[in-house]
Amino acid sequence: MDHAGQNVPSYNYGIYSEQSDIRMDGEGSLTIEVGDTSGGSAFPNTRVISAGIYANWGSVEVVGGTITIETGDAKASSVSSAESYGIYADSGDVVLSDGTVKTTSGSAVAESGDAYSNGIHTRGEGTVTISGGEVTANAGTDGNPAVSTADLTIAPQAGQQITAEAGSEETSASAVNGSPFSVQTSITDLVSDASYFHADTHVHVGTLVQGKAATCEETGMKSYYTCDECGKHFEDETCTSRLPERQCGRRKTLSCLHRLRRFRCRRSAYLECGSRYGGQRQTLYDLRLCGRGTTGACPCGNTCDREGGHLYGRGQHRILAL
Repeated sequence: MDHAGQNVPSYNYGIYSEQSDIRMDGEGSLTIEVGDTSGGSAFPNTRVISAGIYANWGSVEVVGGTITIETGDAKASSVSSAESYGIYADSGDVVLSDGTVKTTSGSAVAESGDAYSNGIHTRGEGTVTISGGEVTANAGTDGNPAVSTADLTIAPQAGQQITAEAGSEETSASAVNGSPFSVQTSITDLVSDASYFHADTHVHVGTLVQGKAATCEETGMKSYYTCDECGKHFEDETCTSRLPERQCGRRKTLSCLHRLRRFRCRRSAYLECGSRYGGQRQTLYDLRLCGRGTTGACPCGNTCDREGGHLYGRGQHRILAL
């Protein structure tokens, strides 16, 4: 829609409601494409708007289905404001609890007024709550936030986690601090400067990576679980205790160690066979033999046959070699 040079406001909507709420439900898909909008007025506070879903004095709720919104550019002359939105709620909230939503707003250019470009926008005290599904929001103008709202809250449902990432664009986006979220969390300040935002709900299903017991010859490894879909690792079957990738290779129990212990006169020296969780003792040297080193077998079956020595001094003997 082009009203350039006509000094009039211009509005271009995919779906519009007046003083009522908009609810999207079902398993189907909906694509909304809105063309470019331009215009202007000599009167202040005149708006040039291009929006995919616009709830005027209402809320927007998505509980199912797949919604793709692509909004055209908004260009305003004179003192008008230029605005391009994927989803806009005026004096209401945006609630996304299931389904897939992808919004991409166009660029906003104002000759002398304000310019706004947001993937999702709520006016005034309106909030955005994501409790499920997958949400992607893109702002068409650099420096504009993908989600512009008084409060953006991640509120996972029971047994679910929601990951969130943000950045100047998709290729440079990184995980939002605290992601993945398993409890209700406000992330407004964490994404206020991001022109790209993505949140995804995921239920982990763990597959056991079987560990193995430590032996005298090989180091053992504790069992852990890996989610087949996302590849993340967890300590428990319910996939609630996250295990970083770098720690998977370190989840090892100690192999059998032959440790020489210090001792006092008239006591036997021994070797300890086992891991940090305990071990058995086998006497290999008896000081009463006084210099006649003996050999012996560790309880694990390995033979420790190095000769031992001893040192006299103030009533103590110490093994010098093993």
